[in-house]
Amino acid sequence: MRSDNRGFTLTEMIVYVGLFSVILVITVSFILDVLGVYGKVQTKKAVVNEGESALNAMLKEIETSQSVYTPTSVFGSASGALALKTAHNIPSDETYGFTDIYLDNGKVWLKREGQSSLSLTSDRLLATALTFAHLDAGTNYESVKITINLESRFGKGNLKSTASFTSTATPRGDY
Repeated sequence: MRSDNRGFTLTEMIVYVGLFSVILVITVSFILDVLGVYGKVQTKKAVVNEGESALNAMLKEIETSQSVYTPTSVFGSASGALALKTAHNIPSDETYGFTDIYLDNGKVWLKREGQSSLSLTSDRLLATALTFAHLDAGTNYESVKITINLESRFGKGNLKSTASFTSTATPRGDY
């Protein structure tokens, strides 16, 4: 008697399962690589966006100030500080006010006279260096060069991201 079985043999099943497993491993590996690249790009984007925002805030403070107050500024140090003489937030018994920009505990801070300190960088970033250079060529114009180095606090290994920002501004007062 002849049997008309139309199923798969054990050898065919092993070959199919093996091929399916190889294709599945390749697909999952590709998806994980794509997600890793996406995470790295998102981390870098966050560092760059927050770094540019912090740098722009510092530049605006310098440009709207009257001058650099050198006695309390720290130039040429990775943990620099900048004091600015301003016409804003002037105490009633003074002729001008002060604004300080400084690095403390891995964050960049802005302190206007009579106000609380304002963090220019979020908890997601670690400011590893904030350097100020006073550029004064013996003219009536002075400028400040800012360099800030940031790295992400989130992410491990390959997802860590760092960025460095540099710019220069000149105190101009309110004009």
